[in-house]
Amino acid sequence: MRNAKALAITIGAIVAIGLILVYIVDGPDGLGFRFSRWFGDGAESSSGSNRVSESSEKTREGVSSFASDSGSKPTASSVDPAADPEAAQARREATIYFGIYDDFLNSLGRKPTREEEDAMLANSNRDPQVLLGLVLVGSARAAQFLREALEKAPDNPLVHYQILHRGDPGFDRLASAQKLVSLVPNDAELRYAAAVEAFAAGDRTLAMDDLRTASTLSEFASLRGAEFAARLEIYRQTGSNEELAQARVALDFIQPLGLTAIFKLHGYLFPGASPGDSIVPSDWNIPPGSEEMVALLLDAQRKVLNNKALSLDSYLGARGMESEYLKAFFRANVSGENPAAVSYLSAPATELLSAADAELARIEPVTRFMYDKPGVYQRLSPYQQWELVKRIEKDGELSAFQWAYGVRPDIFRSPDFKPQGTSKAAWAEYLKSSGNPLGADQSR
Repeated sequence: MRNAKALAITIGAIVAIGLILVYIVDGPDGLGFRFSRWFGDGAESSSGSNRVSESSEKTREGVSSFASDSGSKPTASSVDPAADPEAAQARREATIYFGIYDDFLNSLGRKPTREEEDAMLANSNRDPQVLLGLVLVGSARAAQFLREALEKAPDNPLVHYQILHRGDPGFDRLASAQKLVSLVPNDAELRYAAAVEAFAAGDRTLAMDDLRTASTLSEFASLRGAEFAARLEIYRQTGSNEELAQARVALDFIQPLGLTAIFKLHGYLFPGASPGDSIVPSDWNIPPGSEEMVALLLDAQRKVLNNKALSLDSYLGARGMESEYLKAFFRANVSGENPAAVSYLSAPATELLSAADAELARIEPVTRFMYDKPGVYQRLSPYQQWELVKRIEKDGELSAFQWAYGVRPDIFRSPDFKPQGTSKAAWAEYLKSSGNPLGADQSR
């Protein structure tokens, strides 16, 4: 059973990393920045079939009924399964997950229509904060609004943060990165994003300076509160009551800029590589001369893991990548091919890897439900729902769902609510090992 648990955790981490890679490769039109940018909104939805397959519909089992009949449906994958079956599977998993999640979020608070956007802008005299809010909730005109916000508020850190986070063409990304770290000099997340842009511009010296500076900083994701407030105001203006608007913002999927930056930085470890070239291979070796950079990226992953901006699935992706880095240090030590690498670690790689695995196992009952947050939320009492939202806002999603597990373990051990991607037989075995077996009438 222990091996089965480990396999489940590993698969979850791989899927989470796959979702991050789709975001990196596709940019703002991929899965990550906003669900609607993949699935569309009404007349502006992307072309192609909107029919959800029978197998996709079956994955909705166990999730509370929240989908609108008129809501957008996931579109078919654009990945060629024969050419890249792993990427195709990651896209299918993401399409199913985000389709369900998008419906749920829309039930809490809808995004403004084009007419409502125009009214908000007119009433605010096209205030840069309103422009930014519309960018943050995924307006179809986000790139246009972001350019206008840049012209009107060039010293607003959120403007440059969104330029780096979204990846829209036509912006000077290196200039925005340098402006951002000058405006907010003590945030490690922004230094990692700046390092990506320096590498992209061919300035390795500047990139390494940013990475070294980041290693000395403890602050991370300091713009999260401002981002939260800007999105919240837009949902208030579309008519959501305060509780639903806060729930919509707290439960929204926002891929941390720092995490995607680290995945991109990994690509620069290898000659000729470009950001997002590949997932971290299970047998990669630390390139000679890159020992310091690998150690700095390992430190970056730990900073990411300790910040409040991570979602449950982002956490698994970050933890999985940390594990692969530690294994690379272990291989360097055992093989004797790169003894210099080990000197950068604060403790033996085996000890650090054991600690990481223990932490992952500790929160495994919660991360099993990383694709079922709507179902967990709707099974809480109204008071517990409100408490979960406030805890996400204050302490982050991982901490909040651990609290939910503590007060309502029955939700996470229910024979009638199995995690997506887990077969009923595997779920029955898990519950049995947890002391909560399925009844005879429920195991069929």
